[in-house]
Amino acid sequence: MVARPRGQGSVQTAGMPRWVCLQHVRYESPAGWAETLAAAAVPLEVCHVATDPLPDPDDGDLAGLLVMGGPMYARDDDRHEWLAGERRLIATLQHRGTPIIGVCLGAQLTAAALGAAIDRGGHTELGIAPVSWTEAARDVFGAALPAEVLHWHDDAIASGVGTTLASTPITACQAAAIGNSVLLQFHIEIRPADLAGLAGHLPPGMVIDPVALAAAQDGWADLRRRILAHVTTAAGG
Repeated sequence: MVARPRGQGSVQTAGMPRWVCLQHVRYESPAGWAETLAAAAVPLEVCHVATDPLPDPDDGDLAGLLVMGGPMYARDDDRHEWLAGERRLIATLQHRGTPIIGVCLGAQLTAAALGAAIDRGGHTELGIAPVSWTEAARDVFGAALPAEVLHWHDDAIASGVGTTLASTPITACQAAAIGNSVLLQFHIEIRPADLAGLAGHLPPGMVIDPVALAAAQDGWADLRRRILAHVTTAAGG
């Protein structure tokens, strides 16, 4: 794999199996996902896709892909030319059985890479609020799932993408599983320590209650562990 600048908190991992995080903007970092991978002794490398070369899909040390969020539309190739290459990379790795976790924009990019429609606008949900889990989600992740997650989106994955795992009254597909991939329209990675870095980047009217955020941490961390275990198992790892 071609060497490239790494983001804060990433590690040098040449010659050893690792995950790569595709990060679209500085303020939407892997955050809690980095903690989850570290706890599983999985090295994580951060690729800032707007400036860094994408990872080589033929790199045998590429063990998984974490695709983070961002404010752009998943098919806005005219303004963000790297999006097309990102979708091709995701499609190639998904076809090969590489584990993929997509978060918010990352979920939309993964769905788009697999040929699914993305609903543009009209799905605005902001802040920590309830989510409804399907029986399929309980079959995959177990019974004790977080009652609330952090919503921060306007676009959304079209329903009918893979197996729907969660929904809200506004967004029919809040999470989905497709083979070795799990797509999350919401966020379960943001920690109290991340709030300062989000200042100035939240949309008008969005408030993240720090008390609710702190109370959600254990449940979100547990779900991240279950998701990582699922995609690794589904991919045969």
